[in-house]
Amino acid sequence: MIRMMFKIYGKHRVFLLLVLAAHLLFLGWQVVNGNLYLVDSEEYIAEAENILSTGTFYCGELDEPVRYDDFTKRPPVYPLFLSFVFGIGGNAWLVIILQNLLSLFNFILLIEIGTFIGLQEKHFRWMIPLILLYPAQFIYANMVMSEILFQTFLLGMTLAAMKGISAKSWRWIGIYTLLLIAGAMTKPVLYLFIIPHSVVIAALIVRWRSPMGVWHLVIPFLIWGAYMKANERQTGYFHFSSIQNLSLLQYTTYNLLIHTYGPDSALVLADGILYRSLDQPSYAEGQKLLVKECSDVIRAHKLQFVKFHIKGMINLFMDPGRFDLYSFTGIDSQHNSPGFLSAFSEGGYRGIGLYLQKQPLLIVLLLVLVALANAVKLAGLIYFAFCRRVSVENRVIIIGLVLYIAGLTGSSGASRFAVPVFPLLLLMIPCFIIALVSLRSASNKKKVY
Repeated sequence: MIRMMFKIYGKHRVFLLLVLAAHLLFLGWQVVNGNLYLVDSEEYIAEAENILSTGTFYCGELDEPVRYDDFTKRPPVYPLFLSFVFGIGGNAWLVIILQNLLSLFNFILLIEIGTFIGLQEKHFRWMIPLILLYPAQFIYANMVMSEILFQTFLLGMTLAAMKGISAKSWRWIGIYTLLLIAGAMTKPVLYLFIIPHSVVIAALIVRWRSPMGVWHLVIPFLIWGAYMKANERQTGYFHFSSIQNLSLLQYTTYNLLIHTYGPDSALVLADGILYRSLDQPSYAEGQKLLVKECSDVIRAHKLQFVKFHIKGMINLFMDPGRFDLYSFTGIDSQHNSPGFLSAFSEGGYRGIGLYLQKQPLLIVLLLVLVALANAVKLAGLIYFAFCRRVSVENRVIIIGLVLYIAGLTGSSGASRFAVPVFPLLLLMIPCFIIALVSLRSASNKKKVY
């Protein structure tokens, strides 16, 4: 596969060699240290093993008391991928190797998308420093987590949507729709994308005057409905994934309460919501109460929520990934304290100073460099919205997916959640650099005259 990749994309040899070298470096670290798992990894593996042993999509231990959340917490695609690897006699290391290959393939998709919007070979070289200063890409390629597979589906969606709209091809739109379904069945964050999807498909049906598009409109709704109905049969509650409500309480509501009342009161209030939901006579009633009370908290603090949500979206782009790096390197847990952005939000610049004093110097330098690279990508995102070198349709597709992920992630925004859209952010860098160079040239001309 790698030899074929270099043969087909020979003019991108330098770009691909450096990307390959980064993957091999991180894979080599894992071979020596073996930090393959996070807490989420255990749930994915448990579900994969339950699929193999009983055909049950349950991410907990079957010999322990049933937790209804665990029936729908982890959608089926990544556990099915793991169960396939385990079923053919593979283990976690085979998963890691396949994910590294998948990550390399994602850079091929990046080249395809970039070439489609008019980027040249030199433009991909400009991306190399930002790629090397984004360790999260290589960390999650080397951990049993679903981020890289989800990234593949998002990039595939982007390329298929662009080609479909450009060529007025329902075949490409069909590929995009299938990848949307696969992506939502990998990460629940994507399932609400059915709303903008439906708006766009309806617009294409009208513009192209083609009723064939109705299938692309209807099929996701049918699959979503069937999946949620199956979840209702298992749990008594009609829903897509339990992780939505868990995140609503544990991240959105809890963090909003921290900013409003402080950590001690927030813990008491959030625990109260949780315990009241658990005291309900059924799982469905408990979940409905949890959603109602969390929504009441948000409505009661609308302004704080908006500020907090926007801050979380910015964190998604700016977080240097301290947790990712510490988990991957296995740094002693004494350093595993709240991160860089958390320190700033709690104590401002003084909080950052106190935080940095407690961290290993080399890690601090790396995190600062990653944060600076992230700031460049964020600036590129802002400029890209106005970049006339790329068509409006393609800008809307790329920026739309990025902002959708950032918006749905919201208050829990962190480096890990930006991994799936990282390649899309790279696409924006050439336009940004060209604009900076042009601005500098114009400034120099003014000085001459």
